[in-house]
Amino acid sequence: MLLHRYVLRSVPDSEWKKWDQFIDGHPGGHFLQSWGWGELKASAGWKPLRLSLWDEEQQKVVAAAQVLCRTAPHLPFWAGHLAYIPKGPAINWSDPFLCQAFFTQLNTYLCRRGALALRMEPNRAVTAVLLSRSGEHPLFSPTTVDTYPVVEATLVPLPMLLFPAPPIQPVRSIVLNITPDEPTLLAGMKEKWRYNL
Repeated sequence: MLLHRYVLRSVPDSEWKKWDQFIDGHPGGHFLQSWGWGELKASAGWKPLRLSLWDEEQQKVVAAAQVLCRTAPHLPFWAGHLAYIPKGPAINWSDPFLCQAFFTQLNTYLCRRGALALRMEPNRAVTAVLLSRSGEHPLFSPTTVDTYPVVEATLVPLPMLLFPAPPIQPVRSIVLNITPDEPTLLAGMKEKWRYNL
């Protein structure tokens, strides 16, 4: 069976450069999936898990997700935690076997480690609906599809119940060149923006 050719692996700290190269080179990669972002979140109480899907046939990583885990206040980590994938995973959403292998193994991995729930905010929208095992809950509601760059995907049954939720991360980002001096930057802004600063 095709699903057995894929193996989910935990990425060791020594491979942080390879991780960042994969995320940077993947069309679905995002800064919030970078190793450095996970380290920053670790300093704020999150536990980053870097998981990659290894293709035994091609002998390479084909998907990856940095899962940030955090317990509810006043509970130890072993009592259960929440898992969050910001702007990820980096995966080819149009490959149903790859998606099924990744999410099946991810679900097993997180459940065995005490995850109570997984929140996921992919970096791209998926035009086809990904279904949970019940077949009733879409991963993406039609309203979220319109706000992201669109990626074609096929219908993929997933091993977990999924519910649409409002995003945590902003839908759009703006890159601002901060090399000019402050008066020049402020002069380029609307008056209301300057006032709010």
